[in-house]
Amino acid sequence: MASLPGPARGQRRLGHLGLALGLLAAVACSGAPAAGSPGAPSGAAPASGATPPASPAAPSGPAAAAPPAREKVRIAHVSNGATMGVIDVARQAGMFDRYGIDAELQLIPNPISVAAMLAGEVDFNFIAAQPIITSNLEGADTVLVSCGIGQAFWWIYGKPSIAGPADLKGKRIANSRRGSDLYAVFNLAIQRWGLSPDDLTILQIDKDAEKIAAVASDAADAAVISVPTNVQAARQGWKQIADVGDLGIPWPASCLATTERFVAERPAAVKGVIEAYIATTRWMKAHREESIDMLTSFTGSDDRAALEAAYDTLLKYQQAVPYPTIDGVQTILGSLENPAAAAASPERFVDDRVVRDLDTSGFIRSLPD
Repeated sequence: MASLPGPARGQRRLGHLGLALGLLAAVACSGAPAAGSPGAPSGAAPASGATPPASPAAPSGPAAAAPPAREKVRIAHVSNGATMGVIDVARQAGMFDRYGIDAELQLIPNPISVAAMLAGEVDFNFIAAQPIITSNLEGADTVLVSCGIGQAFWWIYGKPSIAGPADLKGKRIANSRRGSDLYAVFNLAIQRWGLSPDDLTILQIDKDAEKIAAVASDAADAAVISVPTNVQAARQGWKQIADVGDLGIPWPASCLATTERFVAERPAAVKGVIEAYIATTRWMKAHREESIDMLTSFTGSDDRAALEAAYDTLLKYQQAVPYPTIDGVQTILGSLENPAAAAASPERFVDDRVVRDLDTSGFIRSLPD
């Protein structure tokens, strides 16, 4: 893992600051003399055509330092789904500004989002952990710096005749494509229910709405879906067969990911983005209605009840301290078909130094609940 930049970079920044202060002092000395000074006798009228000063001259003294420039960063989010909305709430609530970040958010689907980060077209991905781990295994320097969610949460909805998870045996299940998070987590879940992939027929369908449509048309018996589609499925009369969140499967999501190179070259940007993310999740807890309004703007949905369910679910599973968990990374490695995953250490994919510093310094505890 690349080391943080050394003193030379900080010395250059101090040199720039000294030059800026010198220029400000020079400008102050070159201006018109202040009232009451030897060059401006008391009561003297302004010269013809001159504009009187709008306010009294400031007291003499050292020039004030300009506020530090904000760190410009580009963050890709992989969808406009409600579960991705936290990153845009950070923008709308002004949290990026508060922590010195000039954030540009871009909607870029995965896997293009990871490729864009490796090409230097964006600086961060807000994404699930699995694509970042897969990219690293393939030789990239992608790394997880924070993950707000530590475990999997999805739902199985289907026909009312299916009493429970064990009754999925022999059924047709609409699920996301092989290689996706939902596909992998469902395979882990059915093992806990005493089933194997051979006991089921999987219909690979990407979009949640199309999965439910497959159940409605009798092309499938059940579907693996996320929030807020579970709310909509219940409205249509489909039965909740299982809540995967009850299984507690470690599976990091809502992750901020970047490259080891970016961490080394721009540590202030990494810290500011993580600070803004953590502060946003705390702010959301105390500002339910405003947060749902912001999720409405982000998703473009007018289904208030569904977005309320999404809000409740996100905060239910949000980690108080958003570490990229080692056990979650290990679970993902165990689910991958890449032979390199079996021998890989989970620590290789994680750089939690900023989160750890914010945790031990008291920053996170200082945020209002």
